[in-house]
Order: sequence, then C-alpha cells, then structure tokens
Amino acid sequence: MKFNKMTDIPKNDFYTYIFLDPRKPGLYNYENYSFQFEPLYIGKGNGRRISRHFSNLNPKHDHNKLKSRKLKKILKNLSKEDFKKNYIIKIKENATEKEAFELETKLILLIGRIDLKTGPLANLTNGGDGPAGIIPWNKGKKCLQCGLKGEKSPNYKKRPWNYGKSPSASSIYKMRMAKLGKPSKKKGTKTNPISIAKMTKTRFERKCGWKKYLLTNPNGQEFIVYGQLKKFCKEHYLRYDSIFQLLNNDLQQGHHKGWTVKRYEI
Repeated sequence: MKFNKMTDIPKNDFYTYIFLDPRKPGLYNYENYSFQFEPLYIGKGNGRRISRHFSNLNPKHDHNKLKSRKLKKILKNLSKEDFKKNYIIKIKENATEKEAFELETKLILLIGRIDLKTGPLANLTNGGDGPAGIIPWNKGKKCLQCGLKGEKSPNYKKRPWNYGKSPSASSIYKMRMAKLGKPSKKKGTKTNPISIAKMTKTRFERKCGWKKYLLTNPNGQEFIVYGQLKKFCKEHYLRYDSIFQLLNNDLQQGHHKGWTVKRYEI
C-alpha cells in the first residue's frame, strides 16, 4: 500500500514491535509480557518500518549507534530473514498511532534502557516521539512553499542600510591598515654583517644536527667540520671510509695518515 501524504496514513495501520537478542536466551518476564530472549529494542511504526532498521547499519550514519552496533554483531552469525522471522515480534497490530505510542512508552519504561542503566533496551528515548502524521505549522508551510517557488519567505531579512553603497576613502584606508597590521620597528634598518654571519652559522649547525666532527692533523691543528665530512676528506686527500672507521673505533692503528677524529660536542 502506497501513500503520497503523511496525512493519508490509515488510522488503524500502526503496530508496536520488539527486537530480541538471540545471543542471550532465557526467560524474561515483565508483568503480562514474557520473552524467551533478552529484549533489545522497542519501536512503533507502520508499513515497512521494521525493514528500515536494516537499510543502514553503519553506526556513523545512525543516530542510535548502540542499536546499530548490537544489530551488526547479531547479523554476523545470523541472516536478516532469520532474525526478522524468529526474533522480531509485533506485540500489537492494527492499532491507532496513539495506542501504539502508549504501548511503546509503557514497555520501554517497564523493561528499562541501557543508557539510563535501568534495563537492556537500546532505545535512546522513552518512546512516543515519532514523526508520523506531523503537519507543518501554517507559517512554516508558507515558508517552504515560497522556497519551492523561488520567492522570498515571510521571514526574509531586510537588506542592511549600507547595501549597494561604496565605502569612503577614509574607511577603505582604515580597513587596509587593519588587514596589514602594525609595521615592524626594525623595518628599513640594515642587519649587522656579524649578526648575519652568526645567523648563517646557526642555521647551518641546526641543519646538520648532531653531525659535528673534530679532526686533528699530524701537526696538531684542529678542524671543526659540520656535517660535510666526506667533502672535507676529499679536500685534504683522506680516505672517507678510513676516517669513518676511525670515528667508530674500528681502525687498529688509532689514526689515518696521522689524522685523528672524534665527535665534537660543545
């Protein structure tokens, strides 16, 4: 049966249903209601309302993440058809919407919710809050109609007083200065060459990290090398692999062509 408008829903076409958890068998008694498995979820609806629970079980897209996670775990070992056939019970059928809501609310309060620590149900509300049969209020309906027609709604805000006016030259200057910010006090001043040399050295040392070496030639002259050990060896006719072995204490004679090397620490 197909309906084009929410107001066309038959008055006695609602039902109240319950989902049971097949992983937890037992005898669960709640006043006049008895179940062979633990109750999982109570709902109310009409038509294909039950099937909509299985259309998207991704917790990211479902507002009731607790219910989606539980159903997803159950359906790993059970097909949807078996679950619908054996573990979903329509407690009351051919009821009015009001009767279905009342029974839903009664059962949720009777069995209890997980989030309130009063029972096993994955419901997030006490029931009776479904959207079926809602008729938009007159002003809201008029706004929707205007939007569909491409017209201005009654709630359309008036344009500001300065709409269409170009700002004055002083206003443009103020806005420009606000975006630029305050000029630096050092703007226009030249940096001392000594400071430039220090900054260059510091940047180079940071780039090289801990790779600093202290090399001593046979005459006792010391050289501090920042990172470029291979280049230094090439310039001074030294073998890089021998210097590297000497650095790691793998060379037996303890020197290479009279040169010694160690890591340099300030």
